[in-house]
Amino acid sequence: MTLKDEEDDMKFILAAGLYCFAMVAHAAAETVYLDCTMTNGTEDVIWKVILDEKNQTASYSIPGVGAVSKHAAVFLPEKVSFDAIVINRIDLSITRTVNLNGSVKSDQGQCKIADPPKRKF
Repeated sequence: MTLKDEEDDMKFILAAGLYCFAMVAHAAAETVYLDCTMTNGTEDVIWKVILDEKNQTASYSIPGVGAVSKHAAVFLPEKVSFDAIVINRIDLSITRTVNLNGSVKSDQGQCKIADPPKRKF
């Protein structure tokens, strides 16, 4: 094997490694749709959450009350944080913590991966 052959082999290995890394990074950055159920203390409330890691945003709607919101999000290896919400990326638990007149209130819930909506455009 010549030095040129060894250089070509190294270039191929490097290119293959970079390709694999790019594919993993792309898969991790796909938009994720979640259906979450969170209690407000008296009843369960359904949240529809969209996490867009590529653009560092999180959107949600609460169909029962007509609320819709979009926020900048922080994506860490084990959690995603936005607004007053934290979603655990390992067990899909969701927590919302708010400060109401000096009293901290925390709502807990659970999410599941949802299918992306079927759209016409």
